[in-house]
Amino acid sequence: MGKSDNAREPKDEIHKHIVVTEAVHCKSKSEYGVKECACLCVRKWLDKVLSEYNGKYIVVVGSTAKACMFAREIQGKKIAFIPAPNARGYTDEQRRKILLDQFG
Repeated sequence: MGKSDNAREPKDEIHKHIVVTEAVHCKSKSEYGVKECACLCVRKWLDKVLSEYNGKYIVVVGSTAKACMFAREIQGKKIAFIPAPNARGYTDEQRRKILLDQFG
């Protein structure tokens, strides 16, 4: 990768710069109890997950995860928020635009 490649923002290759993790790491049938424990799980696990992540971008998916990340500052990493895949009223193209606009 040359110097010019390092300076480029990843709009066309964003999939190479993102890691995915759950806000809540325990399993739940029908998401029972997820909202109640989500922020606890973020406090407990997110720093550990991100310590293994060298990228610059964090994508927070869904309103439950966003509520736990709202006041959280992670220096050196850009944070974007997008609606969950099952959120009503959004197409995949709209979600993609929301994501890319925040990284713009």
